[in-house]
Amino acid sequence: MTTVVSWRWRRRRRGVSLMDFLLYLTLAAVVVAGAVLAYNNVDNRQKRLETAQLVNEIYAVVADLHRGGASYGTASLVATLEAAKMVPHKARRVSGKTVTIETPFGKSVTVEGSDGGDTFTITVEDMSEANCIDLVTNYADLDEDESSLSSIEIGGTDLPMPATVAAIATACDDDDDVELVFR
Repeated sequence: MTTVVSWRWRRRRRGVSLMDFLLYLTLAAVVVAGAVLAYNNVDNRQKRLETAQLVNEIYAVVADLHRGGASYGTASLVATLEAAKMVPHKARRVSGKTVTIETPFGKSVTVEGSDGGDTFTITVEDMSEANCIDLVTNYADLDEDESSLSSIEIGGTDLPMPATVAAIATACDDDDDVELVFR
């Protein structure tokens, strides 16, 4: 009799039931979804940091090229940066003979001199709200002497300078262009 009971127990424990399989499948799906979400968050954060670094790098390069009081001019400065071989490599895009600058998100960056030639504007197009906030809060509560930043325009709205974190967060919205005017 003991042999029969032992055999029946083994037979019942031999396979996995459909309910067990569905439970395992559900748990695996939750773990995979969590891993994908974590990866995307880290990837987006890294791209936002790279965008801020790109803007800072462009500012530094333009300032270096025009050190000594030279006018920034009134046109696009991308050709000037390209001629000096100072367009940041990761952001440089070439189509035919035209060189453009893009963020890690694939959004266009323009660099232009002002009408008077004494300032220049870095514009990042179609920024997400999170990217906008990350980028512009780097300049929060800094006056012109601390940051060389003359003005900030987000989605067509000029921010009072020095811009506060609250004003920046309110102004940033998805798909807004951000214009940073440096002296």
